[in-house]
Amino acid sequence: MPAYVDLQPGTRIKVSPPGDPLGVSYEATVRSVLPSQLRLGLPRRDHEVLEVEPGEQLTMFTTVHGRVFRFKAAVRLVEVDNDTFFIDTPREAEKTERREFYRLPVRIVPRWASRLDDAGNEVQPVHAVILDISGGGVMLQSREFVGAGTRLRLVFELEGDPLDMDIATLVLGCNRPSSNAQHYRLHCQFLEPNRLELERLVRFVYRQQAELRRKGVI
Repeated sequence: MPAYVDLQPGTRIKVSPPGDPLGVSYEATVRSVLPSQLRLGLPRRDHEVLEVEPGEQLTMFTTVHGRVFRFKAAVRLVEVDNDTFFIDTPREAEKTERREFYRLPVRIVPRWASRLDDAGNEVQPVHAVILDISGGGVMLQSREFVGAGTRLRLVFELEGDPLDMDIATLVLGCNRPSSNAQHYRLHCQFLEPNRLELERLVRFVYRQQAELRRKGVI
């Protein structure tokens, strides 16, 4: 739902290339906050600078107080000599709270899945497949019964992301197989993902969702 987003100097923002919201993101930092505009450093990825021009529409992601926000902003002014550009101050953004995360249907076989004990040690492998994923958690298909309250470690690939996701989850519920099924369904919540992990998850779901919309699937 729309929410006010309060950006301060030093806030880091992920920026998608103009006209390509599915592309690899760059990072910009808020340098100053004016009454109606933000002044940011030019977006960079490693040593590459993203060229932006006045009037271009950018898709941006940022994290404020542990919440991921997505918003769009038009470039108002570019100062190449000062390595900065200006956008209108975003007053509203889409706040991706857990209950509002879009659950993306997928079929991902984790490279590794295992139960964790109270100390966080792996104690038993689990045979599972990820059936849907969001920024808040996953639904798994499992051969074994895994009770609510169990913690699992999952290592899996996100398409388009060069790094594996390695994250702990908490099983919130386990549905037993129906008469025609042989697998359990596990509803899992991610356990305190850090900012970068959350951004990677939300970005993956957003890319895939946008591609499905482009194809007319959803």
